[in-house]
Amino acid sequence: MLSTVTIHVRRSDENGADIGYHSYQVPNEPKGTVLQALQYIYSTTDSTLAFRYSCRFKNCGLCAVRVSGRSRLACLTPLRDGLTVAPLNNLTVIRDLVVDRRPLLDKLRNLNLFPLAQGKVDICIGTHRLLQKDVSF
Repeated sequence: MLSTVTIHVRRSDENGADIGYHSYQVPNEPKGTVLQALQYIYSTTDSTLAFRYSCRFKNCGLCAVRVSGRSRLACLTPLRDGLTVAPLNNLTVIRDLVVDRRPLLDKLRNLNLFPLAQGKVDICIGTHRLLQKDVSF
């Protein structure tokens, strides 16, 4: 049987108001991550826990949270006993670990980090064709 570790997750109500940290016991799996611990909590202990993730391959950044006071990707952060997990700073909390990323995404969109091609651009994704005019930035 696997040993367990305790992590402390900051919780909020459905309006984003802070209600403090809740402690959870999770399995201490070899090479376990904070994201795996959050998924374990959601699936076995508390299905009201709100958090985001997408790729699970250390690529998209959607699982970003504060772990013991530092901004980290939950999918990359090794699980250890006593970690605290909280939402990102400087963004409005929607619920639990979910934050409103719109202000950040708006700033990124306005940076114009890549040039948009003029005219008609086709992108093939499998059997689907996507035109630039169909994509809004």
